[in-house]
Amino acid sequence: MTTYIILLRGINVGGQKKIPMAELRSILNAGGFESVSTYIQSGNIILQSSKRASEVEKSVDRLIQEKFGFAVSIQVKAKRDWQVIVDNNPFSKYSGNELYLKKLNVTFLKEALAAEEIKKIKNESTQNEDCEFRPNCIYIWCGDGLRNSKMAELIVKNPHGTTRNWNTVSKIAEKFLA
Repeated sequence: MTTYIILLRGINVGGQKKIPMAELRSILNAGGFESVSTYIQSGNIILQSSKRASEVEKSVDRLIQEKFGFAVSIQVKAKRDWQVIVDNNPFSKYSGNELYLKKLNVTFLKEALAAEEIKKIKNESTQNEDCEFRPNCIYIWCGDGLRNSKMAELIVKNPHGTTRNWNTVSKIAEKFLA
């Protein structure tokens, strides 16, 4: 069995694409997944399956569409991949600085960004922002917050990504992957 972290993009935000977590856990359990848990209301699922990640994604997508009547963007990360993202945080030197970490986010990507996209994003950064690109994610620090950043707007609006704050990323690792 493999432990997977599944990220749903854009659910339970502003009254759009509402998915109650209890119902989601129920359909995933009925769909054959094991040890199904969710973390907060933003679409973070932790479960176990003997299926490959691509099969898990298809199954979760189908179950959500059948139950809730709409599609959502889904990313599936194996436990080991999530742990690599946590362990390789380029901003880990600030691990004791809670104020700094509150401004840190990770955008998980289905595919690496093209060089032109990276350049465009870097050109939008200010002195109070920083980002580090990896093939499967972007670490984003915005001193004035995500909502006030043109750089972050370009990253967060990428349809092939979904963003979580560092607290969520690290809590999932602590609670479910230890």
